[in-house]
Amino acid sequence: MKCFPRSLISLGIMTCCAASNAMPLSSSQTDSIADRLQSSTPYFQAQCHLTDTNSAIPTDCQYALLNLTHLDPAARSTYTIALLGMGVESPYLLITRPHDLNKREIYLLDAPLNNGELADSELDYIESRVMNDLSKNARVRRSATAGNAPKIMEFVLHRRFNVERQDKGNVTLKYKVRYYSHSPFYATSGDKDKYVEIVLAEGSGVDMGMAGSWSDIYRRWNSNSNTSYVYNEYLDTIDVDIQVNDKAKLQSGQIYLNDLYPRMQDQVESKVDKETSTNIKIGLGAISPKFPIKDIEYSFTDKYSITNKKQFGLVTKTRPDGYNIRYENNKYGSQLDPENGFCNLGTADGWCWDYDERRGNPWNFDKLKNNNSLALSGLRPDFVAKIAAKPSTSGISTIDLTTTVKSLALFGHNRFIIGRRYSSGSELWTSNTSANSNWKEDRNYEQLTYQDSFPITVDWNSPWFLGADSVTIQSTYLSQESPKCLSVVNNVEEQSDSLAFTDCIKGAKSQSFVFDAAHRYRSVANTEQCLDTTNGVLTLSNDCSAYYAKNTQIWSWQEPNNFANDVLFTINNDRTINAIDASTTPPSILTVNDNSNMPNSTIYTSQFSDFSQVNP
Repeated sequence: MKCFPRSLISLGIMTCCAASNAMPLSSSQTDSIADRLQSSTPYFQAQCHLTDTNSAIPTDCQYALLNLTHLDPAARSTYTIALLGMGVESPYLLITRPHDLNKREIYLLDAPLNNGELADSELDYIESRVMNDLSKNARVRRSATAGNAPKIMEFVLHRRFNVERQDKGNVTLKYKVRYYSHSPFYATSGDKDKYVEIVLAEGSGVDMGMAGSWSDIYRRWNSNSNTSYVYNEYLDTIDVDIQVNDKAKLQSGQIYLNDLYPRMQDQVESKVDKETSTNIKIGLGAISPKFPIKDIEYSFTDKYSITNKKQFGLVTKTRPDGYNIRYENNKYGSQLDPENGFCNLGTADGWCWDYDERRGNPWNFDKLKNNNSLALSGLRPDFVAKIAAKPSTSGISTIDLTTTVKSLALFGHNRFIIGRRYSSGSELWTSNTSANSNWKEDRNYEQLTYQDSFPITVDWNSPWFLGADSVTIQSTYLSQESPKCLSVVNNVEEQSDSLAFTDCIKGAKSQSFVFDAAHRYRSVANTEQCLDTTNGVLTLSNDCSAYYAKNTQIWSWQEPNNFANDVLFTINNDRTINAIDASTTPPSILTVNDNSNMPNSTIYTSQFSDFSQVNP
């Protein structure tokens, strides 16, 4: 039994308890990835190789390897949006540090399969990422999710694909995708729109694979005293396209394009590092889940680089449905006249041929390495793109990120002129279409295209767009055998919601409530509803938007300062109190004097909701 003191208003500090984690189902997977990690790393965990039969990642997993090859892309997206809070369609996913949002890394693995197995190069990549991320010396990522901004969800996505005709090169990009709101959803002013921010500012970028090449020439062939050359590839352009695939919401104005960095005018003759800052006001329960949340000002900064204009020119575009960021080779690119571009790799500047010795090479790639090094490696098309939605926006939307790399394989020749004189220049002297249909005499180069595209699915109903903390209300009386939390139960037949105590589920929106500045408990499942004790009955009220709350919606805790379990109640104008009674089904209201002894069925505890995995 617990007795109420005369004074009911006493605020202080309390540390919330750690959220409980239920052990999910797991599956044993014997495949090439499991074999590699078991044989080559000290981190192999059989229970962490999962399929879609797993509703959650086991709590003891240092990594998770998801094999979704048997699902179609739509089913993969549905599964991962429930598991991670964002949908992706990759057949394999590697997630390191899955239960630590400040260190979690997600690798989207779309490499083609060979007889149902990944290539050795992909297995090498997976092994290296597990070793790197789980090493004790792994660097902690400083991000918007770190302690000072716990209500900004950040997904770190790694994407890698091959370039160069023999797959000797690759493009490695590291994206950050953030969900946030500038102001809490209950705020009476300010920007309450929902924001998705996509940042590319890490990763090694483009590597055309020439570092280990013993020659700059890919292929040569002779015809009498004449020689034709096909050179190794270098970067011509790289293009990143961000497209919102939700025509209806775009046309209605529910979704809109907010901002894009870098600006074209920011590019100069040398590489520059820039940054952009975002200011938000988050509703945080910074002291204890038993205290109403407070609005706290916070800002975070994104840093990005702009490549120097001498090597690659920046072109950005904003369309009605997305953004495009493009870098074009300003030194030896296809958009230039040959005399002003790649012909300067020869010996006669401004000319596409020159006298030479027999079997002389037409192009000098040392010039490329010295004057256009980013065409070989290191170019990364950094950007910060912001897409926003109105507060009332619901449902899901898909955003496609497509990276297109175009390379140039220069043609050239060395031919006999007269006497002992030879010349070298552009174009092939003789075609070789039997080896490659593009190797013809009437062109200066072969342009090759490599493209990678992946979608992300955004759930606009995600609690990460609330801009505020939420908490659970757990009954001590009912939790002797298993924890029971106050839950919003949807009655489909009656098209209404009711309240009940059910098994506590980590990240359940139906068991999460925002204890707002007016001391209301507003349901995360439907933020228009709040707990109410009108007429001595516990209900979900739909009248929760007024700046000031009525007595039956203002909730207090008996002893919010202490760790002890506590009584949760509203106060009537006659100084009687309305406490939630968990001994009845459905839960009821016990109205007593404020100094009465309270039964154990009115005692509760509260902790912050953990939405690292969002459940209904």
